[in-house]
Amino acid sequence: MGWPSAAKTGMRFPTVTFIAGLALTTAVGVGTASAQVQSEVRTFHIPAQPLTSALNAFGRQAGVQVTLAASTSRGLTAHAVEGQYTTHQALSRLLQGTGIAFRITSDRTAVIGERASTGNGAAPVENAISLDTINVQGENGWGPVNGLVAQRTVTGSKTDTPVIEVPQSISVVTADQIRQQGAQTVSEALRYTPGVDSEAFGYDARFNHLTIRGFQVDKYQYVDGMKFPAGNYAIPRIEPYGLERVEVLRGPTSGLYGQNVPGGMINLISKRPSEETIREVQIGTGYPAQGQGAFDLSGPANAEKSVLYRLVGAGSFGDTQIDHTTDKRMFFAPSVTFKPTEDTKLTILSHVQRDNVEGWSGTFLPMQGTLLPNPNGRIPTSRFVGEPGYDHYMRDQNAIGYELEHRFSDTLIFRSSARYADVKVDAPNVYPSGLQSDLRTLDRDTLRFRDYVRNATTDNNITTKFDLGPTSHTVLAGFDYQWIRDRDRFDGSAGPTPPLDIFNPVYGAALPGVIPMIDNDIEQRQLGIYLQDQIRLSNWLLTLGGREDWAHGRITNMIVPNSAPTATNDTAFTGRAGLTYLFENGLAPYVSYSTSFEPTVGATYEGNLFVPTTGQQYEAGVKYQPAGSRMLITAAGYQLTQQNVLTADNRPAAPPFSQIQQGEIRVRGAELEAKVQAWNGWDLIGSYTFSDAVVTKSNSDVNGVPIQGRFVTSIPRHQTALWAKYTFDAGPLAGFGLAAGIRYRSSVYADDLNQLTVPPVTLLDASLSYDLGQANPQWKGLTFNVNASNLLGKDYVANCQYGVCYYGPSRTVTARLTYRW
Repeated sequence: MGWPSAAKTGMRFPTVTFIAGLALTTAVGVGTASAQVQSEVRTFHIPAQPLTSALNAFGRQAGVQVTLAASTSRGLTAHAVEGQYTTHQALSRLLQGTGIAFRITSDRTAVIGERASTGNGAAPVENAISLDTINVQGENGWGPVNGLVAQRTVTGSKTDTPVIEVPQSISVVTADQIRQQGAQTVSEALRYTPGVDSEAFGYDARFNHLTIRGFQVDKYQYVDGMKFPAGNYAIPRIEPYGLERVEVLRGPTSGLYGQNVPGGMINLISKRPSEETIREVQIGTGYPAQGQGAFDLSGPANAEKSVLYRLVGAGSFGDTQIDHTTDKRMFFAPSVTFKPTEDTKLTILSHVQRDNVEGWSGTFLPMQGTLLPNPNGRIPTSRFVGEPGYDHYMRDQNAIGYELEHRFSDTLIFRSSARYADVKVDAPNVYPSGLQSDLRTLDRDTLRFRDYVRNATTDNNITTKFDLGPTSHTVLAGFDYQWIRDRDRFDGSAGPTPPLDIFNPVYGAALPGVIPMIDNDIEQRQLGIYLQDQIRLSNWLLTLGGREDWAHGRITNMIVPNSAPTATNDTAFTGRAGLTYLFENGLAPYVSYSTSFEPTVGATYEGNLFVPTTGQQYEAGVKYQPAGSRMLITAAGYQLTQQNVLTADNRPAAPPFSQIQQGEIRVRGAELEAKVQAWNGWDLIGSYTFSDAVVTKSNSDVNGVPIQGRFVTSIPRHQTALWAKYTFDAGPLAGFGLAAGIRYRSSVYADDLNQLTVPPVTLLDASLSYDLGQANPQWKGLTFNVNASNLLGKDYVANCQYGVCYYGPSRTVTARLTYRW
């Protein structure tokens, strides 16, 4: 592979010392590994009620999954459970007097219906009713979450860790939240997440426009912990119905994942095969006119449950808010898990997705008539500026990979994962290029983008737990490798494209042909080794992590015959250090420092290759999640700086459009998030984001006026969101749920000198749901949901850059009927 040696790459002595020190700690402690099992006390509020309902409440409040055959428990009433108990104590009290015995077989399984000794469960009685086995599955960082509040995460540390123990801001959007809010895209799923501008450039049916702490992450989406391929134009769009979680880790993540922007990362966790039977089908419709369908089928393939399967599919088609524009999507994700032993598990994950967006150009509109006044009026949000039949965005997206886990013991686990994925896009379009002097005639260009990006990646690590003196350690050591190949082609007009009257469009123009303008073959490789230690001493938790990366890039101009490729070879050491104190009441204050790097392809006009951008972040915060509760409250403040940012090269000898790395951006901010579930029937989500993003270094200017010291464009200073849902659990409205949400986004600057401002906007969302089984037992498993986004139909400009503006999403309404059995 030809990776440079440590001597050649200039690996610094502190890097070697850091990694060697952690490795020595691991070696000393492996022999003293010990496991500690403690009974966790939780607070339970379960009134006396039918046994089935009581066990469901028990599952929610204990943070476990409970399934059983309802027919076998019909007519039985559970005892009330109020106060603080262990899981064992609460279940014992719940079943008292029902004639049902149980035993706890492990920390994850309870067997109900078997006779048990009086010392280990409810006393056996004659004629005890035998129930199906219920699995009490403790939540893990890869699996489903019962409700809105996640307890654990794998994204923040690459280990299965409680959210409050990660010394960095992290949010988890669960599948239940996605369903409750009716999100049709990942962007929509993140609307209520702090630190994220989920629709930074308004409505776009092609892909997500996402920023985290002011930095765009469109091309840095991760799926199951590994980067998913993205090119300059072939940007993936993952179907949210196929996801178990959407996790956002804010701040630099290079210490675990390698090259990335300093704002953070999004990790999409796929649905996996389940031991419990899942049967779900869904149909839906909505406004603008659309149709939807989906299914989710999972369970064991054999009696021993050593082979599990899952089939997830979804499809949609319909109109969009843009005239002459339709959106069609097909998604299919089969997966299978093999468990030859209790200690070994192999899961094969795959998906196929096809997208066809016909006529997408209408999202790019001139400033005059959107943000700025136009004597001809305001340009409608539905205006299409391309040519019907020519404009489209077609994407083929495929992925297949595996996840292997082997437990050598309770304290030593090996994990390996790998995936091949590709994204292919063909996108001809007629692109607006500016208004003429009459402010109504729109000049246009005929273009075609073709982009085919392929990616192979693997991640392999070992986790070991041990005690060393008074400290307990969880050490992660591993390496990952990724290869990306991108063929990026752009064709431009071979002749003039007829203009369009944007206020009275007449389509059917004769379009010119296109000729090659850009044809680049891009290859990137990255090899990284990483080491992390989570060290406990009493209530203190110190997290130390470091990583060394070797990144190679090559770009070849395929238009120029025999063109010599431009190559880059970069190395970087990045890491994270965080200190957390875990109070007994669930309060966890923390401080952390983390770094990032991102290779930059290109060179100055003299031929000097660009070096990677680098980032550093200081963060301090507090998380609050009492034991046994279904709530999580977090607050964080941070300062984030990125160096080596590209700016315009204004030196006299520099040719037009040259760039130089003399820029620096500093972002200071604060974020608040609260999620509370099942509090007297209420589900609550609240978030607030403050961002102060400033250009701290730049040689660029606009007409001689420097931009240094100005605010960074397109970043809102304030964002607030609140979502509340109430579900009736008794009376004539039992099973009925009503929700409302409000989102506020402050103004953003539309130019480098901060002279143009995009106004603030406040949007309302709403939802209602009904469990039809509450009205008629024969309809058990049927639920009906209606979701409305931008309920009042507010037309607004979401953002403007470089003389064009982007309208925000208009009102959408979706209705879905779901059947689960």
